[in-house]
Amino acid sequence: MDETDGACVGKLKDSLRKEPNLKENSEIGQVEDTISNNNNEEALPRMEGSATAPTILTDLSYYKMNHHYRGLLIIFNHEKYEISTKLDKQPRPGTDEDVDKIRSAFKAIGFDVHIYKDMFLREIQEQIDLYVKDQHYHRLRDCLAIFVLTHGKKNLLWARDACYDPADVIWGKLTGDKCPALAGKPKLIFFQACQGDKLDPGVKLIFPQSPRTEVDGEFFQEIPVCADFLICYATFPTYYAFRNDKKGSYWVTVLCEELEKRYANTDIMHILTMVNNRMGIEFSSYNSDKVKNNKKQISYFSSSLTKILVFGQKMNT
Repeated sequence: MDETDGACVGKLKDSLRKEPNLKENSEIGQVEDTISNNNNEEALPRMEGSATAPTILTDLSYYKMNHHYRGLLIIFNHEKYEISTKLDKQPRPGTDEDVDKIRSAFKAIGFDVHIYKDMFLREIQEQIDLYVKDQHYHRLRDCLAIFVLTHGKKNLLWARDACYDPADVIWGKLTGDKCPALAGKPKLIFFQACQGDKLDPGVKLIFPQSPRTEVDGEFFQEIPVCADFLICYATFPTYYAFRNDKKGSYWVTVLCEELEKRYANTDIMHILTMVNNRMGIEFSSYNSDKVKNNKKQISYFSSSLTKILVFGQKMNT
């Protein structure tokens, strides 16, 4: 089904705040001189059954964050759709509020922010191609981030006029073989969109546990072309993503709050985990439709990052 998030209204507890509106569509950020430099080494415990020495975190364990600019954030924001998509009567009010929060959070980290609204699929493809070709632009920056705010279903997103696979149109064009200037640099892709029409009723924990799994890392002499990606979805595959018509989506709100609070000294994987922690505890949908009322949402992310990403970690490697 092509059912989207447009009909859903959710609510968080009073911890949510509304960011002020920002009028300009394109902003340029700059890395602040006050970003902390944390070169402390920390020993991690040996894994059970492992015969190797304990892992030591060094400068080489972190992504390099000392280029001339911090990074570029590209936002593809969709509110309206063509009649041919059958989504023309399902606009996405509240999405501009998400853009304001995302822009504010990433500018605080030091990102340049480029925003595009209601683009046709051909325009998105052309814009991505232009960014891929501009190798010198990426060499000056620590990383790249892309945010897509739109309707969607499992593994697919909607442009203004057509449905597309983001693996083909977006992140698949940013691999190390196609964009060498981004090889070895973190590439963060965020999707605020439904991945289906399933609703999460939640479950009560009787004996809550928190198991921890550790996996050995590998080191490569040659960087895999699909390395260094972090791809984040607002909801789990086949599930619904909630958005408030006035305040925007709650996943975006919590994500931006956690980024602004923790980016200087917390790695991105821990930040995303804290986002899920808050979503799991704080969020329940509120809707006049009883079927969609009092439902839960959890974000989903996959990673091929090869190092620890801390935006405040300026490494001279």
